[in-house]
Amino acid sequence: MKRRFLIVILFTFFITFFQAFGVNKVYAENFPYNGMISADALGVHNAPNLLSYSFVTELAFGTKVKVLDLQNTVYKIEYDGTIGYVAKSYVINIDASTSTGNGYDSYCNSLQNNGFPESYCTYLFYLHTKYPGWSFRAENTGVSLSEAAEKEKWLSALQTVNSNYYLNGTALEADYYYINAEVVKLYLDPKNSLYENLIFEFLDLESSKSIINETAISAIATGNLANYKNEFRGAAEQYGYNALHLLARSKQEGASKATYRSVTGTYTTELNSDPSITSSSTYEGKTLDGFYNYYNIGAYPVPSMKLGAIGRGLAYAAGYIGGTTYGRPWDTPAKAIYGGAEFLKEQYVSRGQNTLYYEKFNVGPNNYYSKYSHQYMTNIFAPMQESKSIYSAYNKGNLLNSNFVFLIPVYTDSGASNNGSNASEKSYNNNLKEIKINDENLSNFDKDVTEYYYKLTTEEDTVKIVALTEDSQATINGTGNLKFVNNLVTANIVVTAPSGTKKTYVLTIEKQITEPVEKKIEVPEIKVDSIVNEIEVKISNDIIYGISPGTDVNTILERIKSKGGNGEIKDNNTIKTSGPIGTTNILIISGTSESKTYNIAIRGDLNGDGDISILDLLKCQKHLLGSYKLTGSQFFASDTNYDGDITILDLLKIQKHILGSSKL
Repeated sequence: MKRRFLIVILFTFFITFFQAFGVNKVYAENFPYNGMISADALGVHNAPNLLSYSFVTELAFGTKVKVLDLQNTVYKIEYDGTIGYVAKSYVINIDASTSTGNGYDSYCNSLQNNGFPESYCTYLFYLHTKYPGWSFRAENTGVSLSEAAEKEKWLSALQTVNSNYYLNGTALEADYYYINAEVVKLYLDPKNSLYENLIFEFLDLESSKSIINETAISAIATGNLANYKNEFRGAAEQYGYNALHLLARSKQEGASKATYRSVTGTYTTELNSDPSITSSSTYEGKTLDGFYNYYNIGAYPVPSMKLGAIGRGLAYAAGYIGGTTYGRPWDTPAKAIYGGAEFLKEQYVSRGQNTLYYEKFNVGPNNYYSKYSHQYMTNIFAPMQESKSIYSAYNKGNLLNSNFVFLIPVYTDSGASNNGSNASEKSYNNNLKEIKINDENLSNFDKDVTEYYYKLTTEEDTVKIVALTEDSQATINGTGNLKFVNNLVTANIVVTAPSGTKKTYVLTIEKQITEPVEKKIEVPEIKVDSIVNEIEVKISNDIIYGISPGTDVNTILERIKSKGGNGEIKDNNTIKTSGPIGTTNILIISGTSESKTYNIAIRGDLNGDGDISILDLLKCQKHLLGSYKLTGSQFFASDTNYDGDITILDLLKIQKHILGSSKL
């Protein structure tokens, strides 16, 4: 009974969380209608109970769907011919947010006369009728969306587990990946942000500087930021731009939490006292205590120094990097707030990057720096998150009827509407699921491994290669009956997904004679450390972490075996031969002449049962509240983003996994 009561409380918390961060107004809904996904990576389920773990896929921001019905707080949707269920809070009603009523033709003509394509008209006319004081200025980028997306794909990361969106299979950190150009285009396309709560990413940060009141400031200045409302407002007034921009940026970076290491002032002391942290606590031996960085300016990791992003940002705040410009060293919160505001004004707002959109995508017509350079963040969803914060603040401050000016980019191919379809409706799956050599499966095939070397004993002059794709609509080139040349065949197997993205698998086959001459081969020694470095895990002393929940025992053991070693996993001294690995399981890795034992940490599995549940969420929550201390493998299981700390962000990521909106 007690457990059931706890679940009810937590479920109520989850629903409150959705409502608090939801983006929709309540409309009189007439089903079906056209909708748009407004989350960064929204989990889709095959049943209306979103807590049932019936996770199917993720849909990126901007994906168009047909909304069929409402069941409590869950929408039934259709996307790409498939039926699914999603949280209501993350779907925008396109039909209710566009309009062609009285006066539309005249207003649309005026928009077109001022540089807007007709495809923008229905969105802007709706906003104009609701907020007559809003002004919209077309800004010609001079480039196409397709060109911009190609340039931005190596500059934009998304937190997602949908491999169809990946530019490649290598994560930047945790589950953040560079994303392909067709998905980048969804975030770049201004039409996907011409809604009431998203359009503030185009707000002119200078002309809006005087549209402010205490209620709006307090709406963003929560937690630790509430202590510095006067500093943020004073910095904005001194440098002449929007105070809510400064607050939203600081909140986005994590400074609303007093224990966030960029703003504690005790970074070196904290890391030295925490044995689980392996990153450097100093910059070239100099302490990072006593410095603050409220906007995380200059914060990115320096692997060669084992210096994390926060440490590097504090080295910038201290003036160790880049000197004493912008009032550095920032040895008080006020100096960091004022100095960082000066930096943002001089480097971005005054140099043609005077909207949240332009700070992320430097494509504006008045940009000082060359296009696609000098961009503040990699997280592609950050401008929209900050836009939502600013919109919410203006809404709570009753300021939405103010005379805002929005600087809206126009691309050379912006003429067509993006409502009917988008590239995300086509599959990006360019994976093979198997390769056959002379009708025998390639035994060690892995869809994410693209190079293979195979020795084949045969007397034939040709070899038959067959491959099958995961997506039945994908196409293959490079297979068939291939002829040996100098006893070698190299097959370049090119898989083209329905969306046009390609992946090439290279298979080299060496022909062996029927009775090969016996050769004495000197076998190199296999070191355990070499095995660990190649099996897609992270390591800290005797702890192995970075392993996804649900990973099967044999998956890890096969990886070890493929690197020339042997492995054994134990649970309470009992050898495990199958099933998912759990935190606190023991992994023994053997090389040629040595063995090492490691404690396993599965991301999000704090209690070691191999599953991610409310019990794990509660353990993380207790650690944050100080009533329980996570150590060892449990600490690393809870640190889901590998920043060396357990924060509310880790709690939310575990929660999102339980809800199915994203995967750990």
